[in-house]
Amino acid sequence: MSVKTVNLASIEHETESRGVRFEVRRGALSERLDAEKLRYGTLILPPGKADGPYRFHLVAEAMVFVLGGECWIRLGGPEHALTAGDVVALPPRASSAWQLVNRGSSPAHLFVAETVEDRDVIGHPDSEKRIYRMRSGGEGGESVDDLVLSGDRIVDVWEGETVDEPLGEAPEAAAAADPRISSIRDVAWEAFGGTLFHGERKRLSRAAGGERLGYSLYRLKPGERPYPFHFHHVNEEAFFVRTGYGELRTLEGTRKLSPGDAFGCPPGIVGAHGLLNTGDGALEYFAVSTMIEPEVIEYPDSDKLYAMVGAPPGGDPKRRVIDRIFRRSDAVEYEEGER
Repeated sequence: MSVKTVNLASIEHETESRGVRFEVRRGALSERLDAEKLRYGTLILPPGKADGPYRFHLVAEAMVFVLGGECWIRLGGPEHALTAGDVVALPPRASSAWQLVNRGSSPAHLFVAETVEDRDVIGHPDSEKRIYRMRSGGEGGESVDDLVLSGDRIVDVWEGETVDEPLGEAPEAAAAADPRISSIRDVAWEAFGGTLFHGERKRLSRAAGGERLGYSLYRLKPGERPYPFHFHHVNEEAFFVRTGYGELRTLEGTRKLSPGDAFGCPPGIVGAHGLLNTGDGALEYFAVSTMIEPEVIEYPDSDKLYAMVGAPPGGDPKRRVIDRIFRRSDAVEYEEGER
């Protein structure tokens, strides 16, 4: 396994539909990039359709990024209009129940990501069902087992859903903006980094209230690098280029990056990566990651380790009880200094 790249334009979208109400075309990007702890991809939501039942998770967290077009999200009850550049944080709780609907006349294009959890409970409030999910892996590959209950009855996952009814009239618009919805237009660019490695970013997950997922929009000037060549032992990352041209460095060497290119970095040394803007203009890319702590990051070029306990990368440094960078050569024996 190594860091893989794919261009979003080359992703084939498979249609998933049920009855007259539910239909979505899904591009399984994370499968192409051998993701482990993240599931992500592009969605095309046709006019007059919903992406699936109104649902919430109690363990996994999701997010939605509108790439193009317009759609609506039913979020905690009311519907909210979404346009290109909007981002929605969907933390794991019943109050974050959501459903994407397209009441317009043109398809909506979206990027959707969620954490991959071994155990989860998924609620369908409209049909009063619960799905108890268990995920396991082995030599035969990953398997997902769902137990779907309505009360104390085992039922089909679609029981009680209005699959054969069209969307109907739009409900009354939400009375107020939802803090879980943000936009790249409203989040300010923040400078980050030091002398050698630096750039700008919009911390979108922080603006929208993400908890178990971190996601930001990054912008690099020509010649800039955001971070040293590194890899994570715990967290997984995924990226796609919005505009500009760059170079991706991996253990296997370097490769060019162009608009639409996506790549995933699994935990461990196989996910080692570094970025460089090689173009004449800004390189802008979207990044999403798990937010797990404790974490250890390694920097192969300098043989350093970065240990974080209390808050993950991108989290609040004030919450960390350990936030230190060490050289491997500074290691000591187990009993040194003991009495």
